[in-house]
Amino acid sequence: MARPERVRTVMFAALNGICVALVSPDPMPSRSFFQPGRFVSVRPHGGERAMIRNMILAAAGGLALAGCSAGAEKTAAEAAVTQFHQLLDQARYSDIYAATAPDFRQATSEAQFTDLLQRVHALGNVRAANQSGWQVNYTGSGHLVTLHYTTQYAAAQAREDFIYRVADGAAALVNYSVSSDGAGAGQAQAEDPNTAPAPDQGGKGAGDDGAGGK
Repeated sequence: MARPERVRTVMFAALNGICVALVSPDPMPSRSFFQPGRFVSVRPHGGERAMIRNMILAAAGGLALAGCSAGAEKTAAEAAVTQFHQLLDQARYSDIYAATAPDFRQATSEAQFTDLLQRVHALGNVRAANQSGWQVNYTGSGHLVTLHYTTQYAAAQAREDFIYRVADGAAALVNYSVSSDGAGAGQAQAEDPNTAPAPDQGGKGAGDDGAGGK
């Protein structure tokens, strides 16, 4: 059985070889380092360098694709929030409801959601909507994008949380909650905890309203 110090030497040599492969051009020079009681020289052969390089490229490609996907899904959800506010300003509650996900409509009736939207619209038209945070989650039910907004309505400021399920570039609302001194209080949402608004650092007002699906 190899002695512990020899095992440590081999492991350290392997790690050092990987680090050299990341930063050194071909041909790769030999590298030496001091290990208590001995010197170890490491020079990975061509096959090892190719394997390491392929692993790095695969990992980098995966991260790049994930980043691009999250960015596209966030953009789709942001466009849906803009449309939500435009329809709300026009009191087009049925159109907002029609743009929700099927499971949202299973959990929340149009009458319930319209009641909530009417109370929000009573604050006046949207003057400004500033995003305070966002999050993309990949779950068994799809890609969920959570967006937090501080929205200035004509009569009061509100804190709004939107959760959209994004698929094929289309965003469907699965959860909406709002907090404002002027919007009253009430909530309607489905049982799926995956659609609960993610925590955010921003403060909330006195009233809490919400509607959502799973």
